[in-house]
Amino acid sequence: TTPALRRDGTVVFGAEDGCFYGVRAVDGQAAFRVQTAGPVRSSACVDADDWAYFGSQDDRVYAVDPSGAVAWSVGLGADVDSSPVLYADGALAVGADDGALHALVAGSD
Repeated sequence: TTPALRRDGTVVFGAEDGCFYGVRAVDGQAAFRVQTAGPVRSSACVDADDWAYFGSQDDRVYAVDPSGAVAWSVGLGADVDSSPVLYADGALAVGADDGALHALVAGSD
């Protein structure tokens, strides 16, 4: 996937192995790894608080907090290959293989 850079200098990206990775840009060391049940072909979007949002072919959208822990995930019933878009009001929009555009509230709480 296309990598995204968090404000803390961590580069985040997904991979075909079903993982979502965080790597410190300054030294290339792993910061975290999130395992999903399917390939991660969705590029992440990152908010101002360094939360990352991405989709997986396990039919879920994930929210990863700044520490690299999964804060929540939502099943959409279809592969999520598209990249989420985060709006200023906190809404998260993402397309899935069911042909629908799904809207979620992406709070950091």
